[in-house]
Amino acid sequence: MNVALITYEYPPETGGGGIGTYVANAARMLHKHGHRVEVFAGGERSRSTETPFGASLHRVECACRADFSDAVVPAFAERYQTAGFDVVEGPEYHADAAGIREVFPEIPLVVKLHTASCILKEVNINRHLTLWDKARFLVGGGIRGQVPSPHWTYDPIEDAERKHALAADVVAAPSRSIGERMVKWWGLQREKIFHFPYPFEASNSLLNVDPDTDTQRVTFVGRLEMRKGVLDLAEAIPKVLTQCPDAHFRFIGDAQAHPRTGEDLRAVMERRLQSYNESVEFTGFVPYSEIPSYLSETDICVFPSLWENFPNVCLEAMSAARGVVGSSSGGMSEMLDDGTYGRVVTPQRPSELADAILDLLNHPEERKRLGRAARERVQESYSFEAVVPQQEACYEAAIRRHETHAT
Repeated sequence: MNVALITYEYPPETGGGGIGTYVANAARMLHKHGHRVEVFAGGERSRSTETPFGASLHRVECACRADFSDAVVPAFAERYQTAGFDVVEGPEYHADAAGIREVFPEIPLVVKLHTASCILKEVNINRHLTLWDKARFLVGGGIRGQVPSPHWTYDPIEDAERKHALAADVVAAPSRSIGERMVKWWGLQREKIFHFPYPFEASNSLLNVDPDTDTQRVTFVGRLEMRKGVLDLAEAIPKVLTQCPDAHFRFIGDAQAHPRTGEDLRAVMERRLQSYNESVEFTGFVPYSEIPSYLSETDICVFPSLWENFPNVCLEAMSAARGVVGSSSGGMSEMLDDGTYGRVVTPQRPSELADAILDLLNHPEERKRLGRAARERVQESYSFEAVVPQQEACYEAAIRRHETHAT
C-alpha cells in the first residue's frame, strides 16, 4: 500500500510527544513491512527528505499549528499527482488532515484517536473549576460590559475535530476506552471503529534494565499537569512515607500551570510537600535518551492520570520491568490487563493510590514478578510484528468502506 501519514507533530522539529512518537513508529513499522510511506509534517521551513529508516518525510512550513491543515494541502497535492496514495491517516487532534479530505475526497481516510481537545480541556481545566471560578468569570465580563462565552462549555456541533472524525471512512482507536468515550461524546458509529494499539518497539536500553532492583524509589515520568494526576500523587506521598520512611519519590518532567491559580504545578507540589523535601525530588525535563538510566534507579513507576488514551511512558516502564501503578481511566488499565501486569487504581483517590504503592514496596518479589511479566507482555502484544497486521487490516477496511460508499 501507498500510505500518507499527516501530522503537524513529528520529532524532533515539531515535537516528540504522543502523536509524533506514534507516527514515527508507525512509519518505521509500515516501511519495514514493505509499504510505501510518506509523512507530511509541520516544520520551520518546507523541504523533503528521507527518514533514517527509508520512508519519505515532507516538512511543511507552518508557524501555527492551527494553520497546518490548510498549509499541508499543496505539498500533499504535488506528491499525490506523481505517487498516488491508497489511504491517508491523520489525527483527530486539530484535524490535521481535514484540508486534504476536503480537496481530495476520493482518497480513503483513517482518523486516529489520540486525545481530542475537548477531553484535554475537560480533564485539565473544566473539572477543576469551582462554581466561584465560573461566577467570577461571568461577573467580571459583565462589569466590563461584555457578554462572555463561558470557556468551560462545549458545543460538539462546532467541533472541527468531531466533524473530521465523522467524515472518516474508519476511525482507529488505540484503546477501547477512547473508542467508547468518543462514541458517547461525538456519536461515532461503533461499526467503523477499529481497536488496535500503537506499535511500540522497546529499545535494548529498556529491555536491559535489571528487574531485580531494590532502590525503594518511586518515579513519575511525564508533564506535571492536572490530567496526569500529580496532585493526587503528592497527596498520597505522606501516607507512603509514614509507613515506608526509606521510600524516595522522583518526578521527571516539565511543569504546567494550575488551571485556577496559574501557579506552576511544581511550585504547588513543593509547597505541599515541604515537610518531606528530603524524600521528594524534581528533576525537570530529562532527554528521552536518559530515561532508561533513571528507570534503572527506580523500583516503581506511578501514573495516576485522570485520563490517558495510550501512554508510551507506561509501555516504557513495563519494558524496563518496573513495578507499575496505573490509572483505571483510559488505556493503561488495558495495558496492565486490569491488574494482571501491575496495580490499577481509581483516579482522584490518593489513599487508594498510596495503598497500591505500599503494596509493591512491601512485596518486592511480587513487584519483580509483575515487572518481568509486564516486559513480556510489551514484547508479545505491542511489537511491530504484533501490530502491523492489525494496522493493515484497518487500512484495507477503510479502502473497502470508501469504495462501497462511493458507488
